[in-house]
Amino acid sequence: MPKRKCTFNEKLQNEYIFLKKCQKPGQEYKIDCIVCGAALSIEHGGKSDITQHLKSERHNIAARASKSQKLSNFFSPKTQFADKEQKLAADEGIFAYHTCKHSQSLNSMDCTSQLVRKLFEKKFTCGRTKTKSIITNVFLLYAVNVLKKDLLKCNFVSIMTDASNHNSYKMIPILVRYFIWRCP
Repeated sequence: MPKRKCTFNEKLQNEYIFLKKCQKPGQEYKIDCIVCGAALSIEHGGKSDITQHLKSERHNIAARASKSQKLSNFFSPKTQFADKEQKLAADEGIFAYHTCKHSQSLNSMDCTSQLVRKLFEKKFTCGRTKTKSIITNVFLLYAVNVLKKDLLKCNFVSIMTDASNHNSYKMIPILVRYFIWRCP
């Protein structure tokens, strides 16, 4: 009488969490090892095929590499990473807004970011180039969208322009004044 073919069931999944069922059609007796990337068949041996794979040199080398102290220190957990990185991005955005609002030079942000880093021991790197990109790619787009919405419902508009040269740049400031009448 032939032996039954073994399949990867929930009990094996709970015991060996680094293994997953092969997703390819017609290969229900094969499993994939997440640690070493090997695809193995448990069709005839079942659990003994898995223990034999755990003893293989390929799996052991991959397991040692994934538990390397230097490698695990390089990556931070996803939950901590998102919170700290989002807070840092918000802090850098606040400084970019402050620079823009008070018409400060972008060159001053190089000095300011170094000062913040020294005083607060943070990973604050909002220098001239990052501040410029935050202002032009985030704040400018938001301001243009707000202006477009307001201009669609405004009653009076006046537009003033001027032109001047600043070193090799041609500066053309545009001032738009508008009035929205709201009845009480």
